Amino acid sequence: METVKNQTTEVYYVKYNGQIEKAQLSEIGKVKMLCLLEHPGKGAPIPISSPSFSGCSMDEVIDKFGLGDFVIVTI
Repeated sequence: METVKNQTTEVYYVKYNGQIEKAQLSEIGKVKMLCLLEHPGKGAPIPISSPSFSGCSMDEVIDKFGLGDFVIVTI
């Protein structure tokens, strides 16, 4: 999945059920997981293979959060 990462904060921006969310990437037993940082009740890691996740574009992230130290990454 291609998505946006803030190089300074190491925060990833992904769509979760169609909404752009900030997330932290981790790996548990070779499974890549995302932990949503600002989504109520979703603090537990969720596998990135979940159909609830999709990538987002640089323009979408800038429109919602403003300019930052962003890069496109593949996770």
